[in-house]
Amino acid sequence: MRTMAAMLVLFVRATSAFAPTGAALRSRACAVRMADDPTANPFVQAINAFTVAINESPVSKFKVGLAKLQAGSYDEGATRARVDELIASNAVTMFSFTTCPFCIKAQQLLDEMGATYKVVQLDQNAFTGGYAMRAVLAERTGRTSVPAIFIGGQFVGGCNDGGLGGVVTLDKKGELRPMLEAAGALKRR
Repeated sequence: MRTMAAMLVLFVRATSAFAPTGAALRSRACAVRMADDPTANPFVQAINAFTVAINESPVSKFKVGLAKLQAGSYDEGATRARVDELIASNAVTMFSFTTCPFCIKAQQLLDEMGATYKVVQLDQNAFTGGYAMRAVLAERTGRTSVPAIFIGGQFVGGCNDGGLGGVVTLDKKGELRPMLEAAGALKRR
């Protein structure tokens, strides 16, 4: 627990230097940049780096346990079957939160490419199993963060991390379009 507290203190100190000031947030250039790319905010980037570090540490198992606690009582078998069906019945399935900047960025990229995909907003389905699905996904992927994106049934990660590196990373490497085409989410050129 001391290690977590020390990590949090270091994180807050490190990111406070990068957090945009009120004046910067009011400036048109900063607003336009963040509107075009919700992940461009240095504070959001620092949070992402912290999330990656946590996902690659023993704390990850703790987070999976917390996701299960947050889900409350649920039928694990039925929820797993529901998640499996969502993944199997769509060329691309994205498990998302409505306010997550990385989810928004991933959706923007898929939209720009003309991909067909299914979005499951876990926070909007909280009372109908959204948090239970998040717990099942956490066990499956080892991560509790969103988005959790599956292409052709394969977990590719989120926006720019996890799995195969995420959709932004795959796009930069030229691997996303062929994956989407192979899964049937894009018309072949």
